[in-house]
Amino acid sequence: MEEELRYLVMCRKTVRSQVTKIFKTSGTFRSLSDVDRSTLTNRLKCYKEDLRNYDSKISSIKWSSSKDEAEFEAEFSSCQEYLDKGISLIIQLENILPLSPAEMHETPRSLLKSPVAPLPKFASSDGENIELFFRQFEETTSKFSYTDYDKLLLLKQQISGKAAVLIESLEADRQGYSHAKALLQAAFASIPVQKFNVLKQLVNMKLDENSEPFEYVSNIRKIQEAVKTLNISVDDVLQYFFLKGMNDTFKNIMIQVAGNSKPTTVQIVENFFECNERYLNVCSAIKPMEEASVAKNRLNPKSSNLAIKVDVENVNPFISCTLCQNAISSKHPINKCTRYITPKEKVDKLKALNACIKCANLGHWENFCKFKFKRKCSKCYGWHFSFLCSCDSVNPSVKETVSNPIDTKPKQKQHRDTTTKKTTQSNVISPGASLQSNGGIDSLLPTFSCLIGNTKVRGLMDSGSQANFISERALEGQLYRIVKDKLQVTVNGFNGPRKYNSKLVEVKIKFGHDTYDIEAICVPEINLNLKLP
Repeated sequence: MEEELRYLVMCRKTVRSQVTKIFKTSGTFRSLSDVDRSTLTNRLKCYKEDLRNYDSKISSIKWSSSKDEAEFEAEFSSCQEYLDKGISLIIQLENILPLSPAEMHETPRSLLKSPVAPLPKFASSDGENIELFFRQFEETTSKFSYTDYDKLLLLKQQISGKAAVLIESLEADRQGYSHAKALLQAAFASIPVQKFNVLKQLVNMKLDENSEPFEYVSNIRKIQEAVKTLNISVDDVLQYFFLKGMNDTFKNIMIQVAGNSKPTTVQIVENFFECNERYLNVCSAIKPMEEASVAKNRLNPKSSNLAIKVDVENVNPFISCTLCQNAISSKHPINKCTRYITPKEKVDKLKALNACIKCANLGHWENFCKFKFKRKCSKCYGWHFSFLCSCDSVNPSVKETVSNPIDTKPKQKQHRDTTTKKTTQSNVISPGASLQSNGGIDSLLPTFSCLIGNTKVRGLMDSGSQANFISERALEGQLYRIVKDKLQVTVNGFNGPRKYNSKLVEVKIKFGHDTYDIEAICVPEINLNLKLP
């Protein structure tokens, strides 16, 4: 039954597309010869009968599987639309008048080559009024005899951004101005959003000494017209400022309780006390975690500038010896280890730890080592550290013929079992490991991946930073607490000094099964001209 339904729908779609193609050329019917008009009329009659048969079979199958009246009515309306279109075309062809001798010798003029008109533009940016755009567009195009398809072509020339992408998604049988207008209105003409955009423009209006007065008065006229068109009332103004005055945490709670992305003034008043109770619960739950985080930072001041405490002992062998990780004294580099002195002892211990015998790091094997060495081994000229090489010094003239003397094949199983061994492999790149690399721009600053809520974000770890920073994009849709609002700060970084009117927030960051509470300064964006790994 499903295969038959799919086949019938595909056949009907093909016939409908043919009817639509003929409909788009209806303006040229008078120029057709009698034979062409007769042929086209008979073809449309066949299409009409085919559509009736397909519609009847498809409706019967759908009704037998689903008794939904709303779906049945929608199907009936769609069928009737194309039948009416076919009937109207047949009537036009049968009742068309032949061209007069004067018209036969007149060169037809393309409607798209009419005198150039000052059509408006729509760039899909914030604050633009889609209804005002359509009104100006239709006032201009109504002075010319454009067909519905011609207006669609003109519309595509005047829009850009998200609106242009939406228009390109129109189906083949819906290529017309009316369908495109309905689609754009559904996407951009939400009345509450338009009202908030107008009020936002009104609040941000300012005539500075260096501003252009004519541009200012132009914005005044646009806002006046938008206020009249959208019927912005006192309640709309109150709603805008009520929501604008709330902090992000309280606003998110209000939206959840009201079940509306733009709660009305009535909803704000009715649900305020319930939202306040939830807000206090959130604040009381965050406060103990904040105190614990402050206490942890006091005990470990090194981790405060890194936003989290990174376990570098098992990541970087040049800060803490990976061979002596379980010993009492392991605060020494691996190349100066007095417990495992010879290269053979070091390599044997690394193999026992399922560690890499090239870079001496835990978390991966030598076959998967991606460490960037600054130089080759001074003994055998292989890509590994010299203190792990058991080969004696060789003549530089034969360095190209000497291979890596380290036995990269493990003496144990060919495939090591990593399921029972807990490693510290992560997306964090330690500063010490970066300093041992080739010094390229990719490895100057370490990065890490973490979760904020359910969103995976990428972080930049700078041990020289005096504060933590987070972009507004990373906070969108997340639950966080504002520690200090209206914070004025000057940041000497991000490719140059810059002043921000920002806020200090506390947000939860998750690394694996561990969650940390950090305080960070919110900035609009972090522009770094770096190639992050």
